[in-house]
Amino acid sequence: MKKEKLDEWGYPIHLEYNFEKPQSDFETRIALVIAFSLIIIGILYGKL
Repeated sequence: MKKEKLDEWGYPIHLEYNFEKPQSDFETRIALVIAFSLIIIGILYGKL
């Protein structure tokens, strides 16, 4: 049986569920930039 790496609490580490360094794709980053830009523009436009 293969020995698994354990974290500091003794639980096995699964690399596919590692949220410390998420692998996000380029399209997701672009979509988030567009969404936040539209939200900020909408807030600023509403105050004018």
